Amino acid sequence: ISGKEYIFRELPPDYPHIHGVNELEVRTILLCEKHNFSLKKWDLESKNTKKLPKMSDFRSKNEIFSIIPDIFCIIRVDNTAIISFIEYDTGSENKGYSGELPRLIDKLERYQLYKISGIWKNEQWAKKTNSPFPLIMFVTEDQKRADYINKKGRSLGLYVEAFTMEAYVEKLKSLQKSNYLFKAT
Repeated sequence: ISGKEYIFRELPPDYPHIHGVNELEVRTILLCEKHNFSLKKWDLESKNTKKLPKMSDFRSKNEIFSIIPDIFCIIRVDNTAIISFIEYDTGSENKGYSGELPRLIDKLERYQLYKISGIWKNEQWAKKTNSPFPLIMFVTEDQKRADYINKKGRSLGLYVEAFTMEAYVEKLKSLQKSNYLFKAT
């Protein structure tokens, strides 16, 4: 510009979400190193797309659905494993809504459909551990959203734990003594 060179850098519009997912990864790795856990799987969105069949009894119009978790992870703790889908929620969706949060409800209903479909039982991790449907963790920046997600997820019959980023590491540590551990082979 006017004979001078400048470097312009623009952040992608979803950078808070990208940053949050990266922060979860760093915190998880540090936790695993500190407590001698083993991070066996950490798959990000692109490896997580699950196509769901038409299920006329679940939704109208026999549509095909998919879920795309931000993260799918398996953390080995001694001879057991924590198996989890992790969603990072910036709280930016559904701003301005009071009461119900349609996008979050839709996401939870897609997990419910995945659970009901039984397709997940064919996954390698499910066969190795003989586990029930994985824990779904939502990490958010707002405790009210976490409370809402917990209530709504459980009403749909899902194993849901939602909490703030500040509580993430403590929650992971507490899972090592919970019902979410499955025998690992």
